Amino acid sequence: MEKIKKRIEKKKKTAADYILLSIFILLLIFVIYLLFRLKDAKKEYELTKDADFTMPIIETRLSAVKVNVSNKKKDDVITYKLNITNYRSDEVNKKEVQYKIYVKPEVKAEYTLKNREGKNVLDEKNITEYIKLPGKKKTVDSYTLKIKLKEDVKEHKEVIIFIEGKK
Repeated sequence: MEKIKKRIEKKKKTAADYILLSIFILLLIFVIYLLFRLKDAKKEYELTKDADFTMPIIETRLSAVKVNVSNKKKDDVITYKLNITNYRSDEVNKKEVQYKIYVKPEVKAEYTLKNREGKNVLDEKNITEYIKLPGKKKTVDSYTLKIKLKEDVKEHKEVIIFIEGKK
């Protein structure tokens, strides 16, 4: 037993030992990196999971989303959730961007677009002011569109939501 102890004490580190230690450290760093990425992905999912639609504002362009209001009765309320983000996958805007939301009604209804704080951001023409999204850090603005119908809708009708980006 004493011989084994002396052998262990006298054994010098070889190049293979240093290589194995380096590989272990690299694998440990990689696992830590993956854990951080998983945490970010989970946070992003939590922010956007309840939305019916998520629109990234990366370029300055006009995008549209259609909400079906067909076969609904007077006083029915249609709720539609949407998110506006300043990123797409890992591509985040480097500079602040602005966007405006237009609601184009095809039916007589009362339209409200409430932000996360519960404030209606639509004016009497169903248009918002320009809203800012900061750059460099992933940001999500959440909205809930409520459409309260003032008449029966028997034929195919849609309400169109336009999102216009501006740099």
